[in-house]
Amino acid sequence: MAQQTLQRDGYTTAYVDQGKGRPIILLPGGSLNISYLAPLAESLTDGGLRVIRIGSRRPPENPAALVLMQDLAADVLAVMTHLELPSAWVAGHAFGNRVARTVALDAPDRTAGVILLAAGGTVQPSENAARALRVAFSDVPESEAVASMQYMVGDPDNGQAAWDAVKKARSPELGAMQRNAVIKTPQKEWASLVPGKPALIIQGSDDQIAPPANGEELARSYPGQVTLVSIQGGGHLFPIFHRDEVTKAIVHHIAT
Repeated sequence: MAQQTLQRDGYTTAYVDQGKGRPIILLPGGSLNISYLAPLAESLTDGGLRVIRIGSRRPPENPAALVLMQDLAADVLAVMTHLELPSAWVAGHAFGNRVARTVALDAPDRTAGVILLAAGGTVQPSENAARALRVAFSDVPESEAVASMQYMVGDPDNGQAAWDAVKKARSPELGAMQRNAVIKTPQKEWASLVPGKPALIIQGSDDQIAPPANGEELARSYPGQVTLVSIQGGGHLFPIFHRDEVTKAIVHHIAT
């Protein structure tokens, strides 16, 4: 499917709209564009869903300009409005899960529910894993990025395959803006779930970047509201390596 763009308030947001059925928004991880989510989107459309992948705005020309999580959520809602979607499921991988939560908090009437893939944000990774994350999606020599991939996958032997899957999706220029958005936005304004709104959390059992304790903590905090699915052997990039399991969980959850 062809990528399209939406201009709003001087910012450009890229998106791809494909498939027919109940709509689901799919948001990428930090410092990544939407291209690496194409295989998952294809699987979800095969499962009978309409999938709209929405990327992040580009950083402001003025580095001092403040971008909050609410601004990134507003970009998602603007694409939904442009596509005349009154509501949709909102799914996000890694950093995208934070944006998904913000969308739901800011516009609960337009959110059928949230789907959080690698729901990190409160329980932090180890120092080595955090360092690897900074390296993997920053502007470094390829050899360093490939070496860091061992922290992104459940099976270290998949490190090269992980790099092959994400190298063209890397957008290092997004990193500082996205990190600052999290820092400058009070945690309760992006980390919480909307009371009573259904949430599906899918996490890799071996995720070193977004430790599974994050999803477990959310499930305890919102009893009866959260469905928790663990992908055995899955690392941080489990949507790439465990696409069929992720698709099955999402399609089943939306259908029930």
